[in-house]
Amino acid sequence: MTYEYDVAVSFASEERKYVLEFVHELQDNNVTVFYDEFEEATVWGKDAYEYFTDIYRNKASYCVVFLSESYARKAWPTLELESAQERAYKENKEYILPVRFDDTEIPGIANTVFFLNANTRGPSDLCQSFLRKIGKEGMLLKDHVILRYDSDFVLDQNRFIKSLDKYSNWKSANIEYHLPVSVAFPFVLAKRIKSYRNLIDQLEPGNSIPAETIEQAKTIYSEEYITKYFVTRIQKAVRKLVSYYCSDLLSEQELIQTVQIYSQSKFINYLRNVLYYRLVETKDERWLSNYYHLSGATHESIMSGLPYVCKQLLPGEQLLFWAQIDLDFVSHHILNPTHIRKLLYIPDSLIMKLEHGKELTDFRSDILIYLLPQLIEFQFNHDTQFNIYDFIRYLNNYAISVRAEWFYRIDNYEQIGHYGKDQDQLKADLAEIPAFNEITRGQQFKLLNLLR
Repeated sequence: MTYEYDVAVSFASEERKYVLEFVHELQDNNVTVFYDEFEEATVWGKDAYEYFTDIYRNKASYCVVFLSESYARKAWPTLELESAQERAYKENKEYILPVRFDDTEIPGIANTVFFLNANTRGPSDLCQSFLRKIGKEGMLLKDHVILRYDSDFVLDQNRFIKSLDKYSNWKSANIEYHLPVSVAFPFVLAKRIKSYRNLIDQLEPGNSIPAETIEQAKTIYSEEYITKYFVTRIQKAVRKLVSYYCSDLLSEQELIQTVQIYSQSKFINYLRNVLYYRLVETKDERWLSNYYHLSGATHESIMSGLPYVCKQLLPGEQLLFWAQIDLDFVSHHILNPTHIRKLLYIPDSLIMKLEHGKELTDFRSDILIYLLPQLIEFQFNHDTQFNIYDFIRYLNNYAISVRAEWFYRIDNYEQIGHYGKDQDQLKADLAEIPAFNEITRGQQFKLLNLLR
């Protein structure tokens, strides 16, 4: 039988710090965990007694209970343990895995049951014991660069930078091709993937859900798809970015921002697929509704989710819409410079900064934040030999020009203009966007002249 969670943890609030570290270690090893604070939005409005009873009785493969004097005297831990014991009585396996903080006797836990001692074993060691118990030993990430995210898909920056320390002496080429990178899925996304897999396995084709849709959904939720088109790409992108950082091409802050933007954009891209294949009669957590308006974004040349991520991470920017650009290589020593057409997009806020006579290095951080993730993705999609290393190092050898063929609103990717549309019609289209009316008349005039 497949369960929604690999493990549920039961504990008293006094032990929360230790338990949370244990939970994070499990998540780093791609173990799905039921942990109360991760479920606040889901539990909101439900009958807590019924909800938690169902979790500890029916929804997890294992239950790790953290026993202590505090645990013994509190009502909710007692309820959780009783629900877990009811399940354990029905099964002939070690469902309840006890961890002790002291010798307090707990009703229902026999003195002969073997336990682990939290006072002599840290959260990381406890995690490795659990991995061995469930047969996932070997998924050790201590020597990896770790990308871990909170429920809003925001990167744990301190953990990421600290995990890079051991590779400071590596050569750039070794980093790009051999740096071990582990991507720990946000818990809510991992939970959704697992629950949808269970649902899909139980579906029968019918009028509401065609067989073709079910097969497509199975592909989207398969390990092969997630590994090949999602995790592997994030790992390769991080290796590239870290190699630039170790070559002194990127500052630490630029590294953090570009890794965050690229990886979070990929998460949102996958979320769009989740929304598209969420099927009928399925219920979504409230957080998933944040991305409903992106589900219509289908243009294959835009790095899905990138404008949305930038809007959230860079709130000071207008980010009214993104326009397609050309990235040209120019050289004062060549009579006919090479014209490189890249299907890349930048926000209007950056377009308005790129005045005639200004060098790109004057806007280096902005350009790298917006273009580096797209250039990396472009290489993956088109197998191009475009030299990103030279682009970063010799930024002033390149020029950016607006192509003015397609413009996309960042909230829903709606096309708001195209090549050949007259000025009055384009102005009317823009006037319908509230954000356009919030910028100055001078900015409005400049955008209309740039994009005609």
